[in-house]
Amino acid sequence: MLNIALKGDGTIPENQSAYLTAFGDFLKIHGEGIYGTRPWKIFGEGPFKVKDGRQGENRKAFSQRDIRFTTKGGVLYAFVLSPPTEGVVIKSLASGGQLETKIANIKLMGSDEKIIWNRTSDALTIKLPQSLPETLVIGFAIHSKE
Repeated sequence: MLNIALKGDGTIPENQSAYLTAFGDFLKIHGEGIYGTRPWKIFGEGPFKVKDGRQGENRKAFSQRDIRFTTKGGVLYAFVLSPPTEGVVIKSLASGGQLETKIANIKLMGSDEKIIWNRTSDALTIKLPQSLPETLVIGFAIHSKE
């Protein structure tokens, strides 16, 4: 649910319009990992801790270690909540960890570049491609071997 507060003349304030545009851009690129998906075994990982309460308690910025998961049709989607500046490390996806299947390939949503990755008993590490989609959150589609 989105709550947009209109001005008295019925127009949308610029800051809220910019938010809606950014959200639309995100869905154009990452919609496959949002629409029709289900929660995965765990919601995600990372240092960000959500505080219960009212207004203003959760204003701390996300880091590239804050990752959230969804799943659909045998594909696991991993969303990095802050644009990464170095390789993405996902500890939950270490071999022998939460993902019980082997990984066939990983795709960066919004990019055709080949993704180089390595899975060890410590973590899944994804090397960043030359360029990233220009969105606040980036998403990876992780395809399992059948």
